[in-house]
This record gives sequence, structure tokens and C-alpha cells, in this order.
Amino acid sequence: MKSYALSSIASRSTATEKLDTLLPGQREPWLLKDASGDVMAYFHVNDVDLPGVLTVSADISGRHYDCDAEVLSVLERLRDRVGGEITNDA
Repeated sequence: MKSYALSSIASRSTATEKLDTLLPGQREPWLLKDASGDVMAYFHVNDVDLPGVLTVSADISGRHYDCDAEVLSVLERLRDRVGGEITNDA
């Protein structure tokens, strides 16, 4: 598994609302699926790593390890709405 994060976002409610729009049909986690319906990545809103600092994490499924562009596209559209900085676990 590989992960990306959008750190220091402005608002949990705005992030949740935007994720509902970008990835409808499932919440906590939000699911990014490929054309066949297979889950590519799981998105979570959390403040686990640093209390008080909201983050959206995106965990890429091992079967879709090279689907960075699709995951980053969702995070970039989310960042346009809630701010923050995109990082990866590498």
C-alpha cells in the first residue's frame, strides 16, 4: 500500500462535503474506483497524526499501486476547495 495526504486543511465539514461530491456513494472511507468498479484508493478525514491538524489521507490499494495520477487528481481538486499541502509517504 502507498499513501498520500492533504495536510493542514481548513475545514472538516468542507472537506467532507467536497469528498461527497467527488466520490459519491460511500463515506468514511470514501472510495475511488476504476472503470470496472474495483477500489483504487480509500480516503479518510482525520486528525490522528497531529491533534488539531486536519488531514485527508488517501491509501492506494496494492492492486492499483501505480495509479498515483488518479489519486492526486482527487486530492488536487480537494485542495482547491480546502487548502493544504499534498505529501506522500515516500
